Amino acid sequence: MNRFFYATLVIFTFSAAVQADPAQLRLALPLSDEVQLAQTIQQTFSDPFILEDLTFESDVTLSQAEFNYLVDLPKGEQIAAAQIQKAVSYLIKKNRFEQIELVVKQGQCGKQLHWMLTGLWSFDRLNITGILLGKDAYRYLYMLEHGQPFEREKHRLSLQKIKEAFAYDGYFNGQVKDEIIKDAPSKSIKVNLMLNRGERFVMYDVQILWLEVEHLPLDVLVEMQHQVKKQFVNKLINKYYQQKIINKATKELNQLLAHEGFLDVGIELEKQIDHLKNKVTLVFTINLHKKKPMVFIGNHFFSKAQLLDAIVIFGRSAALLPSSILAQEIAHRYHTKGFWSVSLQAAEEQDRFVFVIDEGARVCVDDIIFKGIKAFDTQQLAVPFFKQQLKQLFYDELLIKQSIDKLLAYYLQQGFLKAKVLRQEFVPAEEENHYRLELTLDEGDRTYLTRISIEGFPELLKSGPFERFNKPTLHVPFDPAIIVEQNKFLQRRMGRQRYNAAHIHHELMRQGDAVQLTWKIDRESSQNVSFGKTVVVGDCRLPFEYIKRELQYQEGDAWDKEKLKQSLLRLRTLDLFEQIHLYPYQPAVVEPEKTVLLKVCEDDPFEVRLRGGLGLQQVGKHYVLGRGVTFAAGIGLVGKSPLNIGDQIRFDADFTRSYRKINGCYSIPWLFNQPIRTLFKVYSNKYFQPTFIESTKNLYDVTQEGFLVSFARKYKVYDGAFALGIEWMETDLKNADPDICALANQLAQAISFTPQLADKKVPFFQFEPTLFIDYLDDRLNPTYGSLTLFSCKGMVPLKRRFSDVYFFKLLIEQSLFFPFGLDVVGGLRIRVGHIFSANFNNVMPLERFYLGGAHSIRSYDVDLCPPVGLFHDAMNKAHIVPQGGQTMVNANFELRFPLFKGLGGVVFQDIGTLVGGEHQQSFDAQSLLAGTGFGLRYNTPIGPLRFDIAFKWKRRDASESSYAWFLSMGHAF
Repeated sequence: MNRFFYATLVIFTFSAAVQADPAQLRLALPLSDEVQLAQTIQQTFSDPFILEDLTFESDVTLSQAEFNYLVDLPKGEQIAAAQIQKAVSYLIKKNRFEQIELVVKQGQCGKQLHWMLTGLWSFDRLNITGILLGKDAYRYLYMLEHGQPFEREKHRLSLQKIKEAFAYDGYFNGQVKDEIIKDAPSKSIKVNLMLNRGERFVMYDVQILWLEVEHLPLDVLVEMQHQVKKQFVNKLINKYYQQKIINKATKELNQLLAHEGFLDVGIELEKQIDHLKNKVTLVFTINLHKKKPMVFIGNHFFSKAQLLDAIVIFGRSAALLPSSILAQEIAHRYHTKGFWSVSLQAAEEQDRFVFVIDEGARVCVDDIIFKGIKAFDTQQLAVPFFKQQLKQLFYDELLIKQSIDKLLAYYLQQGFLKAKVLRQEFVPAEEENHYRLELTLDEGDRTYLTRISIEGFPELLKSGPFERFNKPTLHVPFDPAIIVEQNKFLQRRMGRQRYNAAHIHHELMRQGDAVQLTWKIDRESSQNVSFGKTVVVGDCRLPFEYIKRELQYQEGDAWDKEKLKQSLLRLRTLDLFEQIHLYPYQPAVVEPEKTVLLKVCEDDPFEVRLRGGLGLQQVGKHYVLGRGVTFAAGIGLVGKSPLNIGDQIRFDADFTRSYRKINGCYSIPWLFNQPIRTLFKVYSNKYFQPTFIESTKNLYDVTQEGFLVSFARKYKVYDGAFALGIEWMETDLKNADPDICALANQLAQAISFTPQLADKKVPFFQFEPTLFIDYLDDRLNPTYGSLTLFSCKGMVPLKRRFSDVYFFKLLIEQSLFFPFGLDVVGGLRIRVGHIFSANFNNVMPLERFYLGGAHSIRSYDVDLCPPVGLFHDAMNKAHIVPQGGQTMVNANFELRFPLFKGLGGVVFQDIGTLVGGEHQQSFDAQSLLAGTGFGLRYNTPIGPLRFDIAFKWKRRDASESSYAWFLSMGHAF
């Protein structure tokens, strides 16, 4: 109605405008009708014209840059109706305008276009207050999303859903107060919801009303009421109300009544809510109808409850079925578990079912005999595929079916495409009730893959899943699964080469036992697909040009889903948005140019983040629990895009038992029109070095204070950074334990550190280039790929009296992961590092290389791989303390494999050595350290919980432990 009135008004205005000024047209575009829109534009701009000027006005936020990008009508060039129609289509896709008008003026040498854009009121964001925990559960109930037109009806229904959720969890007095805040300049609406759940109601009373119980003897009824009260009422009464608990209890009540013989039961619930006293009375009306109990006589293997469950699956109709059908169901249950001689006598009396069961002996399957097998050793088939059945001996129908399915799947993988089981026969053995299973198989002909070809794309045979078949003489068993794998690869590759809609199919040519696989790609029937424009749906405070530069594709590039993925990752790296969606417009429609829609929901511009809890560092044989488990507390203040350029300012303070970190940072995502993430940072950090084995005190403290600027850039798998700055570093031996302070000089000698540098703040100019090369499939749980690290760190003292304290630290690390099949993953890490310094004793202990612990050589305690020092405390008791090394070589090898569900196992070998310090100046055979061990991994959302135990190859002396164990988080590498 409103649209029709508006259209009439516009036509009238248009006519009046034509009469008043024939050189000017004002055209209202019918946005809701694509056909009429195209006709209107075609009739108005029937002839091409020169665009003399292009302007716009909008009552909602739209920058000049974004408008020019979407409309894309160049001044001074000839414009046709199709270009105007395309421009309008992009403005419509933005889903931000309720009305679009065009004012056309005749210029001196062409036409002037003025766009008048009227925005609609759109939903911006939802803020929930009043509760601290569980906000997301209510946020998901709100039906409007960022950028959508605001609809009051959806808003009302959303509030209703939240109230229903309150009631479902027992908050019957819950209130939802809404505040709708309109921002006139942007025509956006922010919704504030104040949630007050109030007190949770208690199920104060549970009443049972019994219907049709007159036919029951009094003692039976009393016993029934007693059972219901004990097993049902007592589970609910005086408990907090929760609908899911009531539903679960009602289901159990149904089962209870069925087990008592009431198969046809009707249960109705009425809730009496006392809003003043926060109480709920539940009134259950139970209509028992007629009791017809099930009586089982002679059952031993299955309990009465298990047999009743087999009947209850029929529901209320079980009471109407004849006893013979129920007996068949019970007999079938027995048969599946090996009771082949079971006999049942079923009798349906007036008021009960009676089943007399003679279970008989249970059948055992002692052996599996294969017939018709020619390709494999029959003894080797029984163990891997029928292991569970042979282990338990007793016949189990389900286990045998699963074993046969696995066997046939194996045959299919080995090229036997028509393999099938012709006959299953159980042959009696000499011992009574013992059988052997004879499986007669028809293997069929085995097929071998001898050739793969890709018409028109022979170069693809050297990549992806084709690479392992690219051999001069190919002769491998044909597994049909490779067709699915190769088809997916070709679909992705054709998409990257613009042939997103190419028709890909395969042909199999068989000659004898040889199969040739030919892939055919029909490009003629496909369209050349490329990226179109990217339309930001709704509003975004971050300017359009800053969003556009994060996209990893340009208009006109070949369509590539991987580029969409990389663009999404780049936008997420900005850490400015609560939600990001990047997807093609109408993905199912085949068209040569794909428009991409970007929907972003911006995060709050300022956040306060509180952190707290317990942290697991390393708990080990000698690494006491008090040190290995630490408190963790922190606060973070984050300001997002304060200058509206995608920048971020933040302050973080974190405290644990082993360190204190205070940092202030300001970062910008681009530098001089290059995607170089630049970070300015000031910091004050303090690290506490543990003292001796089985001690919770600190040996010494290391303080780092300073400021730096770093430049980082990521390109595909390469992630490089370069940092430089000024740092004051201090190794403090006197602020530790008072008993150690008096022996500071002895402690400095024990850790091979120059005493004159202790407790001195040494200023350094530092520079640190770093390069990561990441080819891993998964950073959290890698199964294949590699990770390479090159790291250098130079520290040059800024005071002349510390001129010989300089050092340059180099570290190279290479990790490789490779699957072995059957979900076994091999991992190898090699690390080599060296510190270039005039005097090792002048190198700050924090910067030295250490080995030992859960992440290096696991047969040694944390940092206690030689060289080590000897320190005598105030009681003249000797303690081993870590010295660190100047040169480090370390290699770790692991085999990781699954055990059960989220539990995995690992066997590993660690080896390495440290060179440097007072006692170890060069490599030799005696300096080689090693540990062999095994461990367990339990997968959690934040990484695997890890237990490792490792044994030394040799001990330095008899007092040294031969092993060490650790409990920590994350993989060793």
